[in-house]
Amino acid sequence: SACLVGSEMCIRDSINTTGTIDKDWKLLLKNSDRSTLVTIRNKTGKTLIRSNFKLHGFGQKWSCFPPERIENEEVVEFGTQSKLPLNGTSGSVMYHIEGKDNTMGQFVFKWSNPYRKVTSVRAASIITPPDLSLIHI
Repeated sequence: SACLVGSEMCIRDSINTTGTIDKDWKLLLKNSDRSTLVTIRNKTGKTLIRSNFKLHGFGQKWSCFPPERIENEEVVEFGTQSKLPLNGTSGSVMYHIEGKDNTMGQFVFKWSNPYRKVTSVRAASIITPPDLSLIHI
């Protein structure tokens, strides 16, 4: 998880156990072969605007897209899941502080959750503007 004066991030991995598919996207995550649930809490005191988001690789899909904006103190969740058996999920989303250009106040959250490896990769890279400081990542 990533914690900073700007944001908190929690990425959870899940491996499929048996269950029924439901229209609720979180249940779809739980029922996929491999999935990643991303939770971001905005503690910047400012609104975050989504700049970019993408999946890295094939055989996966967004279960719920990252929101276009995250208001101050808002907690948002979104997720990705594998579409193919024995396939992982990997992606990234970038946010910037509303009113700042994309080179300052940029938050990039990345994950790689391969099917066959024991450990997955969770990362947050942050370019902090002068009025924010990094506490912990």
